[in-house]
Order: sequence, then structure tokens, then C-alpha cells
Amino acid sequence: MSVVKIEAENKSHECDVYISASDGVVSEIILYTVLPLSDGDLWLGAYYGNVGGSVFDGGFFRLDIEQSLSEHLDYDDVDALEDEDATQFSVLGALMQKLWTLVDDNDGESDLYFTDHGKTIYSPDDEGVWMSEMFDGDSLDEISEQWKIGLRFES
Repeated sequence: MSVVKIEAENKSHECDVYISASDGVVSEIILYTVLPLSDGDLWLGAYYGNVGGSVFDGGFFRLDIEQSLSEHLDYDDVDALEDEDATQFSVLGALMQKLWTLVDDNDGESDLYFTDHGKTIYSPDDEGVWMSEMFDGDSLDEISEQWKIGLRFES
């Protein structure tokens, strides 16, 4: 299994990944990385998936578990971060870019498919879900209530 990494502000960040697919069609994908801060860790992530009726949508999230903060961020929220926090802006942008190296919508088709690179990391369980070894769905459970895509995280 290859490790998924992003580059942001001349630093490499390892990512944890969740992918759900069936017969080569991806229904959901999540990537996040953890930024260590002086007062705890900040999780930054990007997601994309089927919201029903062959419609796909995505967004971003930010979690500060120490402060019990969980935020869904849309594309406009992330754009506003460019002036507020250049590091978070850069990392979130890099996460969404990396997401699109793993999946592709084949120029706007209704389904989401793996890229060649995405096929190299996806190794599903019996239900078509693959998670990187350290992926923490329990911690993402609260924020997932705010997403348009429906995900189930279990312990």
C-alpha cells in the first residue's frame, strides 16, 4: 500500500484516506491531514461524493479535537482563508488537488471513477470500503452530520 502525501508550503504531509466504491464507481472519498499546533492538533480535510440522484458535491472540514471544534467549510470559506491563514488555505487546496489525482469525473459524467493512481491504493473490504490504516472515522462522525454526502463511520 502506498502512502498518500500532499505538498503545501514546502512541507510534506501524510494523508489519511477513506474511499467507498462499487464496480469501479466511487461514491465517496475523504482525505485529511493533521497539522500539529502548539495547543493541539488541527485536522484539515477535503471530501467529495454522491449526494443522490447522480449528483456529486464536495467541500472541506476543519477539526480541533482539543477545543471540540468541528467545522464544515465550503469553497467560499476556503477562499476566505487565503488572507486569514495561508497555511490552512494551502493545505486544504493541496488536499482537494490530491483528491482529484485519485478520482476523476471523466469530464462531467455522472459517475466518479478511479484514476490510474487511485487504483494503486484502493484495496476494498467486502463492502467496497477502503481506509488507510490510521483513518479515524469515529472522530469524523460529528462533522459528517454537516456534509451533503451520507457516510457511516463505525468503531
